[in-house]
Amino acid sequence: MFDQLVDTMRNRLSKIPGAEIAVKEFEQGPDADAPIMIYIKGDDLDKLADISKHFEELLRKQPGAINIDNNLSKKRTDIYFNINKEKASMYGVPVFEIDRTIRTAVNGLVISTFRDKEGKEYDIEMRMPVGQEFKVEDFDKVYVKSMSGKIIPLNQLAKMEFKKEPGQISRFDLQRSVIISGYVGKGVVIDDIMKPILQELKDYNFPTGYSYHIGGELESREESFGGMQIAV
Repeated sequence: MFDQLVDTMRNRLSKIPGAEIAVKEFEQGPDADAPIMIYIKGDDLDKLADISKHFEELLRKQPGAINIDNNLSKKRTDIYFNINKEKASMYGVPVFEIDRTIRTAVNGLVISTFRDKEGKEYDIEMRMPVGQEFKVEDFDKVYVKSMSGKIIPLNQLAKMEFKKEPGQISRFDLQRSVIISGYVGKGVVIDDIMKPILQELKDYNFPTGYSYHIGGELESREESFGGMQIAV
C-alpha cells in the first residue's frame, strides 16, 4: 500500500513543469548519502557540466533509477551592482557610501548595539520595513548622499545586472567536483542500474585532469567487503 502511494505521488508530481521533487521513504537518524553517488572531478565548470550531463542522462535511462539529481544543473540568479566610479567621483559620492547604501537596502546594516539590564546585547539594524523585501523596482527609489549633502538617485551611479551562476560547487580530494546522485526503486538491484554506468565511466574519454569517483552504496560495500565490486 505504501509503495503504491509513493509511486503514485512520484508519477503525479513529476508532471509539474520545472519542479524537482524527490519522494522517498522516511528514515530515522542522520541523513545518509544517496545509494547512487558519482563524483566527476576537474577544474573547468563548463567541462564538468558537459561530462556530468552525459552521465546524468545515462543514469536517467536506467530502469529503476529514481530521484536523479545533478548539483551543477541547478542554476541560481545573482544580482550584481556595477558602480560607475568616474560618475561617483564627479558627483562627490564615495564608493564605500554607495556600497553601504546598497547593502542597507538589500540586506540591512547593523548600525549599533543595544544592551539590556541583564547585559545581553542585541544588534540594531537599519533596513527596509519588517516584512518588506527588497524588490527590483525598489532600486529606482533608493538615493545616496554626496559629500556636499546633495541627494542623488542611486541608479545614476550604479547599474543592476542579473547573472546566472552555477549551483552548489562541491570539492572532492581537493578538486572541484560535480555530484550525480540517485535512488533505487523498490524491487530493483543497484548493481543492475550501475553496471552500464560503470562501463561507460571506464570507456569514457575523460580530458586530461578529469576523473571520477564512485560513492554511495558501492563505495560502502567496497570498504566493508574489501574491494567487492560489480564486474563490468
